Amino acid sequence: MREEDKNLAYLIKMMRKKYGRRDNMFRIQQRLAARVQQPGERLSDFATSLTSIGFGKRVPAESYVEAFINGINNEITATQVRTYGPTTLDEAVQLAEDKARVWRGLQSDGLAGGEAALPRGARVRRRGRHAAGEEEAAHDRECGPARLEETGLGVRGQRGHPSQLRY
Repeated sequence: MREEDKNLAYLIKMMRKKYGRRDNMFRIQQRLAARVQQPGERLSDFATSLTSIGFGKRVPAESYVEAFINGINNEITATQVRTYGPTTLDEAVQLAEDKARVWRGLQSDGLAGGEAALPRGARVRRRGRHAAGEEEAAHDRECGPARLEETGLGVRGQRGHPSQLRY
């Protein structure tokens, strides 16, 4: 060992290399939220990577489930899994694999519509991972009362008189 390596910074570097990071819960939540399924990555491998991020910490099961669903790279599968409401990561993985298997089967049979099956001029609204609520609120504001009156929708999807609508 060199003399210049005998300092606190070197010791910290070597201990982190050997024992890993010491992240607080907020940082772990950030890392879980930032992790997304890579193209070609299996769902089970993606879930395993999420559990390795929180390894040794008391991460709630809901955090793993939410990070898993938000990170799935197929929006349809993610929506279907979220709708079912899994409580554990294993349950979410099983549901996602089942839904993905069905989706792949439909695609191979030529039955999955996708954007090609939409009528000409129709737009697909894509939701961002974190800004979905803001996008929906902006869309509702843009539609205005005329659109809500036309559809007959009130607050939270309830039918009602336009004067009772809140914006």
